[in-house]
Amino acid sequence: MTRVIHSPLTRSPTYWVIEIWPILKRRLMAATSNRRVLLAALAVLAFALGAFNFLSLLAEEAQLGGGALAGYQSDGHYFVGSHGSYREVTPEQWEHSRLHGLSVFVTHPLAMAGMAYLLFSFVFPAAIGQARPKTAQRVNTVRESGPMIASTSCGGRLGLVSYSAGLTVSAHPAGIVIKPIFMAPRAILKEEILGLESRRGVLSHSVSIRHSAPDLASPLLLYVAENDALAEAIGAMALAGK
Repeated sequence: MTRVIHSPLTRSPTYWVIEIWPILKRRLMAATSNRRVLLAALAVLAFALGAFNFLSLLAEEAQLGGGALAGYQSDGHYFVGSHGSYREVTPEQWEHSRLHGLSVFVTHPLAMAGMAYLLFSFVFPAAIGQARPKTAQRVNTVRESGPMIASTSCGGRLGLVSYSAGLTVSAHPAGIVIKPIFMAPRAILKEEILGLESRRGVLSHSVSIRHSAPDLASPLLLYVAENDALAEAIGAMALAGK
């Protein structure tokens, strides 16, 4: 009996969809997860290194009485400076202080970048509502439900995080999508909108949206006027759900 071996190139499209795509999807998800863990570890390392280097520089300057970058050298004498006062040190101490001070210009930006990554990738997303496995799918469902009804960029408050600006909010037939700056979007489905309340301040207007979305804290506060096209679209969804 002869066994026929099929080349993957001769397989039908159904084979690729049913057999191959789930395998590729699992591998892509694993790679994304591993990359996220690696980036988080590098961010923690960068922040820890920057903080340690900065604190050790302060301790060194306190011990020497100043730093070489604020000091000077003259006629073979080396002085470290601090707030206008100077103290003579050995050439070795002065050179070490100079290099240590210069290193902070490298490690400090790395620490700030690491801290920013941790804040926008882990801290802020957890503060606005814990992401779920279907968070991205919910966003796609809303965006693909039909043409955009209304959209605006504004400030607001999501959970524990307040934004003076940087929120992009769009309304679609199936709900609304909220995209905070530097963060992944979240969605509130039309049937999850429980009510909308307008608030008027002395210098500003806002709307408060009560909802039951599983991955976003309620209520959602947006700094838009009640007659804004987006607010009216959300209000219509809230009325349709009653």
